[in-house]
Amino acid sequence: MLPYRASSSLGGPKLPRPLLRLLIVVPVLVLLYFIGGQLMSDRAELHELREKQASGWSETAAAMAAASGSSGGGGGRHAADHRLSDADLAAIGRQSAVENDKDDSTRPVAPEAPAGQPPADLGPSSKKKKTAAGTEAGAGIAHAIDDDSRLEEEDAHEGRPVKDKPHAAAAAPKKKPAPVVAKPKPAPPPVLPPAEPKNAPLDPYFKSRLSSPPFRLTDPRWDKYVIGLKSGIEVAADKVPIQLATFLQGVRNIYFFGDGVMRVGDYEMTDVITGAYDKAVEKLTRLGTIHKAHEWSDSKKKFEKNNRERAEREAAAAAKKKAEKAKAHEKHPNHGGLQRRGAKDQDVKPNESSKGWKMDAHKNIPAMREMYKAYPNAEWFVMIDDDTYLFMENLHRVLSGFNSSMPYYIGSPTHFRDCDGVKVLGSGPMFNHGGSGIILSREALRRMVNIADECIVRYNDCWAGDVRLGLCMRDAGILASFNHLPRRLFNPVTPHWSVHPYFDDPCQRVASFHHLSAASMQKLYDIERSVARRTQQFVNLGKLPAKLNRTLARHLFFPNGTQPAEFAHLGLPEQLPSPFSAPIHLEDIWHEFVDNDKDLPEIEHDIARTNEFYLVWTGTKNPGHCRWLCEKDKKCRAWHYEPSGRCEMKDSITRAMRKKGSASGMIKNRFYCNSRSP
Repeated sequence: MLPYRASSSLGGPKLPRPLLRLLIVVPVLVLLYFIGGQLMSDRAELHELREKQASGWSETAAAMAAASGSSGGGGGRHAADHRLSDADLAAIGRQSAVENDKDDSTRPVAPEAPAGQPPADLGPSSKKKKTAAGTEAGAGIAHAIDDDSRLEEEDAHEGRPVKDKPHAAAAAPKKKPAPVVAKPKPAPPPVLPPAEPKNAPLDPYFKSRLSSPPFRLTDPRWDKYVIGLKSGIEVAADKVPIQLATFLQGVRNIYFFGDGVMRVGDYEMTDVITGAYDKAVEKLTRLGTIHKAHEWSDSKKKFEKNNRERAEREAAAAAKKKAEKAKAHEKHPNHGGLQRRGAKDQDVKPNESSKGWKMDAHKNIPAMREMYKAYPNAEWFVMIDDDTYLFMENLHRVLSGFNSSMPYYIGSPTHFRDCDGVKVLGSGPMFNHGGSGIILSREALRRMVNIADECIVRYNDCWAGDVRLGLCMRDAGILASFNHLPRRLFNPVTPHWSVHPYFDDPCQRVASFHHLSAASMQKLYDIERSVARRTQQFVNLGKLPAKLNRTLARHLFFPNGTQPAEFAHLGLPEQLPSPFSAPIHLEDIWHEFVDNDKDLPEIEHDIARTNEFYLVWTGTKNPGHCRWLCEKDKKCRAWHYEPSGRCEMKDSITRAMRKKGSASGMIKNRFYCNSRSP
């Protein structure tokens, strides 16, 4: 068989495949041979260069050893022990550095000392060299003497005898000392902070940095307030930022507390729960008053006595009224009397088995005590939740009429049950709802702090923190009531039309809302900024008096009646005290949450808004007919329809309740304030 030949597309001579392989492999092998030879040659040159460097170092080391060995047997002993190898290399390196620095003009050089005087003192390291080498020795001899001293110390440490020898400077030839470079003193080692205890603040610098301008522009009128912001370690990162970015911008004193240690921006959460109960028990046990925490307080005994007397009076009055009614019925047997309709209070009991709720209940009393310790000179202490929005301008207006040296416990008074032995709603003392905001004057908090440990132990099983605080305030002799402020100033619900009752005059101020989402908080902040801009425009247009009566509107102004210097660059009108000034009225809330709400239906089916009516129509055909009657009456703001044909006209919006067959609705753009207050 003929050998296989590679074919060519050009039709030329064909070469066998082995020959083709040979033509390819041979040049490659030749190229690899030359590359390998070149690499071996470079390696040999590198080895020869290293040997020359090593021989040069050895000669220099031998010369150094001979110079130091001329003073006695030390040199021979060192050479025999081969101990100068590492030291010589270090000395050579230091000597080379000194020689290289002779011409370096960028470094500070010590001046030469006059004849007969020692060189300038350059610090502890120079003193050591000066003592060893003398004033006339060179830098190289000084390093050699340094090495001898080190070796003698090693001999003494290892137990070998050290021979006395004359000073090396005596055998050294006299020559002009080389310039010595002044080296900077080594920096002291960093001082490490002490170990922090568990749950200690992460970084105290943040608190001090944010507690004063110029890092944050705040309103000096509000410096007497402390805002206690309560949250949980699981939800704070989601809820707290919107509060810090909106209504808390102008507040200097913010106390952020919860059930752990974490940071939201530059604000650090303080753990007020861990160890609070155990510390209270330990303190009361040490003082011998632990038994008081398990007994009724004097205030509770007095309150219960008053309750019994009131119940007896009410029972006697009811019996008397019943007897009079029976007597009247005997005279007029066909007279049935009028039936009184009363609304049943809806009591929503919280989930007492919830871990988050139980943890939240332990925060209020310890937090109030810590706020008092952290800000002893504050006048008012305000506690809010992480879903609460606070109108600081309105709060300032309200509290300006009170004296903080008197005991005030202000908020949204509410009844409770299932705590402190209270089984019937309304039979116990009222407490101020925590989500709406709790305000304590300095005197009230001072009294509460005195019995805080007893309250922590006594009410440890109560299901709500604001109820515990209310009971503790009762034990301190201070009760929540409606006597201080009008109702619905602090609101436990959102301003949405589906849950918030707009009972009051559109000109009324509001201080807080609760159960808010981040979007609702942003909307409320937008309302504040809009009102602030509108107020400034009114001042510029002359719609506000050029000089306000500072006696009637003293809450607006600072003590000296002028704007602080930190607001000078803002160009505010003289009449406005602060860029944070935003007098919010209920009309402003209605306009945003009702008038501008596109989702508000014309007819709310199966919703009843009873009571608070000024006119009643009968014989109406349907809910649409009732709404038409309300639209015709300019006074009517809301209406309520019953299947019987009853149609109620309202000038205020009552609370919505579900009722089958009923209907109600609101008329937009009819909630106006005719006399806004500054």
